[in-house]
Parts: sequence; C-alpha cells; structure tokens
Amino acid sequence: MKKDFDEIEVETEVRGLEGFEAEYDNYAADCKAALRIALTNIRNLEERLDRAEYYNPFTDATIDSRIKTFKSAKNKCTERGYETSIDGIKNNMKDIAGIRIVVQYVDDIQAVVDMLQLTQGINIVEIKDYVKKPKENGYSGVHLICQVQISNLRGGSQLIPIEIQIRTHAMNLWAEYEHTFKYKSPVSVPDADANFKVAAEFVKNFDQKMTEMRRILADATNATIADKITAEVTAEVEEI
Repeated sequence: MKKDFDEIEVETEVRGLEGFEAEYDNYAADCKAALRIALTNIRNLEERLDRAEYYNPFTDATIDSRIKTFKSAKNKCTERGYETSIDGIKNNMKDIAGIRIVVQYVDDIQAVVDMLQLTQGINIVEIKDYVKKPKENGYSGVHLICQVQISNLRGGSQLIPIEIQIRTHAMNLWAEYEHTFKYKSPVSVPDADANFKVAAEFVKNFDQKMTEMRRILADATNATIADKITAEVTAEVEEI
C-alpha cells in the first residue's frame, strides 16, 4: 500500500526533527563541558578569596547551573522567530548553558561582576544591567554573556557561550513567582503584570534597606573593634 503525501510529509518532518535533536545533543554536551569549566573557575575564585581573607560575596551565595533542554531551546526559537536549526540556536541563543548566582545584598552583585571580570577562563563579552535599568515587567538582576574555551577531539578548541545571572535573594524570589504565574499557571491571573511591577518596587526598596542596615552594622562593628584596640593599648601603656 502506497503512502499518501501527508504521511510522507510527516515522516520527513519526524526524521528532520530527530536529526535536529541529535545535533542539539552534541552541542549541549559542549555546553556542559564549558559549564563545568566556568563553575570550577568560580569555585576556585571563592576559595582564593577565603584564603586571602578578602571580602567574599560568594560566602552566603547560592550557585546553580543548568543546560536548556531540546524542547525549551526549540520553543524559544519558535517564539523569537529564529531559524529552527542548530545554526539558529548557535547564532542567536547564548543561554543554552546558564549559571545563576544568588547573593545576599544588592552591592554584592557588582562585587561578583568585578571579580568575574578578573577571572581567567571566563571571558565576559556583554553585560546586561537590569539593576540600573530594570526590564519593563520589573525584572532586576545582572546578566553576563561570557565565552569559555573548550578543547575538542581534533586537538583544537572552540568558544562556547554561557550566561551568568546574578541576583539578590529577593530578586530571585520575585523572578520565581513571576515565572510561575506567567508561564506555569493554567489560567491568566488578572492584573498580574501590574501587581508584579508593584512587587518589583517593593523588592528594590527592600534590597536598599538591607544594604543600608549592613553598612550601619559594619560601621558599628568597626567602631567597636577600634574602641577595643584603643582600650587594650591604653591599658598596656598605663602598665608601663
């Protein structure tokens, strides 16, 4: 029995999709290798800061990573109007490999950016600062588009893009709720956009207040240490 045109067309589409997914799996493996290198360099930076007794914004930070699934990458291509192919992904999507660093204070975001700019093996090619200029929906954070060099089996190397997102805990909580209500909810929530803009302003004010309180605490702690040192020196002098 001969196949009709529609059946042949479906089979061709399936074979094309399977080939596309296989190509994506190969590229995702390269992205995973680059991700491991970047994470190792970040962990090494964290350890060096501890040993040197410098201020370490990673101390109370959480660091997560992920590789986009084929389905997620394909859907993004469709939504953004990119060519639905491995070349379309490589040319347009720089966040197949992603790292998220969540810090305690808004000042720590810039500290992490400054330190990553000096970290070997992670080449920052673009900084998207949504702290200074939040997105229209209220989203805040800093995104770094980076390149990481990996070796291949032919003895050469290639540059793989990685996106590093840096947020405070409050910014991250906002983003998680926004994702839940906008993309996972089975129904649309009335006034969601307006409510999230209000919540974003609250997050901004909250982060600023926590940063102010940290500075006050640091000033008080330094003053206490200075008073203690002065008292100890005075006591030693009086004994002499």
